Amino acid sequence: MCLFSKEIRSPYSSFTSSRLHRNLDDSVTSRSRVVCQEALKMIFISSNIELQIYGLKLVSLRTYE
Repeated sequence: MCLFSKEIRSPYSSFTSSRLHRNLDDSVTSRSRVVCQEALKMIFISSNIELQIYGLKLVSLRTYE
């Protein structure tokens, strides 16, 4: 998901077009970075919750044994 700013930059790697697209690219990159951070936070939070649930299941299984 976070590689998407690099993927946008790669088609404009030639020197002439990079000058034309730099301003556009910077705005897209900064915007995608924010989106990326939010997505990473969401992924981290959801995976953390999943790990906690999994941990609780393991603990409950151990206590029944």
